[in-house]
Amino acid sequence: MVLTPSYIEVDGLVVLLQLYPATPDEPAGVRMRSDFDRPPLRHLMFVTSALMARVSLAEALALIDARQPFPMPYPLTARPTNHEDDYTEDAARWEQLAGWRLDLDDAYYIEAGFLRDPLVIPTSTLRRLVARLYELDADIASGRVEARMDESVLVPPPLPPLPPATATRWEDDEVPMIEEGLAEIDRIDPLTDAMTDPDVDRESQWRRRTVFGLLGESWRRTHAGEDDLPARYRRLNLPFLLAYSRAMDELMAYLQDPERIAITRHLPPPTPFQADVSVDLFRLPQPRRPPGYSLHVWLAHAEAAFVYSRQTGNSSGGDMFTRIDGHMVRLRYRYEVRTVVPVLWRVELA
Repeated sequence: MVLTPSYIEVDGLVVLLQLYPATPDEPAGVRMRSDFDRPPLRHLMFVTSALMARVSLAEALALIDARQPFPMPYPLTARPTNHEDDYTEDAARWEQLAGWRLDLDDAYYIEAGFLRDPLVIPTSTLRRLVARLYELDADIASGRVEARMDESVLVPPPLPPLPPATATRWEDDEVPMIEEGLAEIDRIDPLTDAMTDPDVDRESQWRRRTVFGLLGESWRRTHAGEDDLPARYRRLNLPFLLAYSRAMDELMAYLQDPERIAITRHLPPPTPFQADVSVDLFRLPQPRRPPGYSLHVWLAHAEAAFVYSRQTGNSSGGDMFTRIDGHMVRLRYRYEVRTVVPVLWRVELA
């Protein structure tokens, strides 16, 4: 029997859970639990609990998709951000919770008026979190998930804040430093079965998180129109950065593919490095797949199987074997920018 997880993770955000026992009038259920290590999440706890008591999942998702406020009792607030209010401190709290920066033009402001330090949360993350809470609550009520908490997986500790955002354009002599970092990752981590040294594993994880964080900033700047970094990579003749830039675009095309969304039931995250799959799935040679599958459909089935079965909180990557439509498949995973959950970086027919 599947036990109730002690927490769920959505886009790097760790949310603790608590069970509510069945009563003569109500089945057992689940809600967010107060997390004193992550105080701003207490605002979200009160808001999501009030939402689940008032509207159905379909109604909640319709409100989010239409960017409408939630029907909240005073003094709870859940509404889309606007251009009049200053959310700088709220966004910094989000960054410390999840480990990445959000787009304040596509976010919700969450506040319980009797608490300090309110929160802003990306709209897409809020949607996924709400859907997960409702679906898990329904699974417990129906008996598909046992109303007993699984305490076997330790809750990951809070993340340290990211370094401050770069305020100015990167100079041309700064960009090759990122290229050198990417080349060094491939040198120490050849992405083969032979890499088993734990020290090498930790070193490559640290380097990958640092350089991939810069790549994420590069992607954000380019797509916000603040810079055209791929053009600079071409002008400076930087092959690693060009390869990663192409792979990031291919990854986002995959994440936005309607077939992938239908199979995984997950909307695309805000940036390539918040996905459950790695950019290396598209930088490395395409994986072999059975006849009749497009690349996106095959990877979507692999992603869905991986997300369903993965464990969190370990210190290194590894392999997972599963069957997808009768085919034995090896799913290879590791930790990248998101230190809380592993991502899928290779799919191989076993």
